[in-house]
Amino acid sequence: MKVFRYGLALALVTTLVAPALAKADDKNGQKNKTFDICVDPATDFRLDNADGSVDGSGNPTLTAGDVVTAVGIIVPGGTIPTGGVACSSISGLRLGTFFVKGNIVAGLPQAAADDLAFIDWDFRIDGKGEFTTSGIVKNLPVLGTYPHLITGATGGVAPAKGKITVTVLAPGGFEIRVSLPKGDD
Repeated sequence: MKVFRYGLALALVTTLVAPALAKADDKNGQKNKTFDICVDPATDFRLDNADGSVDGSGNPTLTAGDVVTAVGIIVPGGTIPTGGVACSSISGLRLGTFFVKGNIVAGLPQAAADDLAFIDWDFRIDGKGEFTTSGIVKNLPVLGTYPHLITGATGGVAPAKGKITVTVLAPGGFEIRVSLPKGDD
């Protein structure tokens, strides 16, 4: 009978104290959640290249208005080192799928010099939910950062509003790190 009473008392204390502890953690510098994204440009990226132009190496030339479509993998933040890695080498750590749809804006008169494309992204975290973002993708060097606006979320994997911070991890921008906001940024 004593064991039952002590167990009941412990359960009651835990129930009352847990929400207070959770709030204290939020106020005391909860770290941003991060995910790394890897898109293999050879197999998981398409550019419609409407005018068919190519550069001196035979690669499609980015032309304003071209449609971009891609699908990549999401892995835990910190998996991809600065400078990049082959997506196939980290595929066993996959947490979800990353979807891309947008248009090239580079070269349009009103675009900034580092504006590359206007893109919608969807981050589907397997079995946990998903979140979507929308915004300009910047053509930046490795470790350059830019924001992307969160347009919606389900399953509690991200806030329903705010912005993510995107960090370029490898030349070409096919490997990035996204950091979710701590609160209502």
